[in-house]
Amino acid sequence: MLRRKQQKPRKYKTIPTHLTESEFDKFVLSHLSYNTGHRGPKPRIPAYKTFNYILYVLHSGCQWKLLQACIDKDVNGQAETHDTNVFRQFQRWCQRVR
Repeated sequence: MLRRKQQKPRKYKTIPTHLTESEFDKFVLSHLSYNTGHRGPKPRIPAYKTFNYILYVLHSGCQWKLLQACIDKDVNGQAETHDTNVFRQFQRWCQRVR
């Protein structure tokens, strides 16, 4: 029997698809204008969670509608947000960057 050499696991540099709140505040928030303003309802989830969902869609290449299966559930078993809310925030951030 031939023995195979054990290979060391490769460490790939990947795109992070999950940022903590402190990482988001430090690296991303200064580049985005995230005004809650006085009009309209307050966002249900923090900006860093929305950003993580956007990163997931961009990294995985899934459709926005399929994001609903990946969204975390709250205490009552309801999804904490809807895929259209994440997409709308993505559109707002894209328009403000231009």
